Amino acid sequence: MKPNRVPLNKFDLKGFTSEMVNFYKDIWDADYAHEVVELVKDRGIPGGYIPCKKATIYRNIVKDGNYLFFPFHEPNVLGFSESFSCADGQDIENVANEEEDGENQDDSCFLPGDLELYGYILKYESDLLTLDPAYLDYTTGPAFRTVSCDDCGLLDEPMEAFIGKFVKS
Repeated sequence: MKPNRVPLNKFDLKGFTSEMVNFYKDIWDADYAHEVVELVKDRGIPGGYIPCKKATIYRNIVKDGNYLFFPFHEPNVLGFSESFSCADGQDIENVANEEEDGENQDDSCFLPGDLELYGYILKYESDLLTLDPAYLDYTTGPAFRTVSCDDCGLLDEPMEAFIGKFVKS
């Protein structure tokens, strides 16, 4: 997935935010659903969670100019989940991408591990909303970081299509 840059008036930010917040409420325990959207500081260092309220998210992006990370899928718990849910309503099967002889068919078809979440970093500046594909990497803990990426493996197409739903013509 490539980064998307669209004028704010051509992107349904409130619709995107609403759908993401509803997704988080559906998949995360009520105690944790409010701790999903991550404020991102310099060099991808997390700045803490922000409340998953549409008005708070909108203010953080548009008024305060903060970078926010929105996970696109639920965690692939310990890498052993049979499938995991995505914000677009699809479930991604967690199957090894190997032929019978054990050869890897396609290196680009990786799945998220249990210590990473793929999603979007949103940033607003100069009347443009930037939506960059990224992942939250917990393997660098305790100071985990959010990293921009060009390849989200099997999530590339669903993530691109999901964003496309909110771009106005």
